[in-house]
Amino acid sequence: NSSGKLRAFDPKTGEELWFCQSIKAAELCPSITAHDGIIFIIGSPNGQAMAVKAGGKGDVSSTHIVWKAQKGSNVGSPVYHEGHLYFANDSRGQAVCLDAKTGAVVYEQPLLTKKRDRCYSTPLLSSDRLFFVPRQSGAVVLAAKPQFEVLATNVIADDDSVANASLAVSDGVVFLRSNKFAYAFSKR
Repeated sequence: NSSGKLRAFDPKTGEELWFCQSIKAAELCPSITAHDGIIFIIGSPNGQAMAVKAGGKGDVSSTHIVWKAQKGSNVGSPVYHEGHLYFANDSRGQAVCLDAKTGAVVYEQPLLTKKRDRCYSTPLLSSDRLFFVPRQSGAVVLAAKPQFEVLATNVIADDDSVANASLAVSDGVVFLRSNKFAYAFSKR
């Protein structure tokens, strides 16, 4: 994904297979998310989203766009789960859920506990939960369903630094990094 153009390449040869229109922005940080042959793209400071059918040869711009929406995030990537896209709008600090088939907004709700906070991380999906890490408000856990429901907010009391990184998981251990510390959380 680059400004104005989404391109697909053959991983063995590097040959460009197809390309189509994409979000046009000076910077695009979010990674694409794909499910069942549909590629979901979000990005730009103005907040934009698109769904594109994968495949074809050459320029497939007009035939492959499924939907466009004026919702998105400039930093964090979307997560697909059971017919919905979930992400945090980085500048407004809102959790967003879109219908993956239509791009319609299912919900857009404040995620953060501190005013003027932002959320640069990509949500982590685990089981039936979405974990978001705003920059200053701790970790917020939402139900992974198309109704906004905060299950928990977790704050590390002695770390008031900013968190810019997304959560990572390996062998049942959850890793979190703030600007001061790195953490590992486990049931073990």
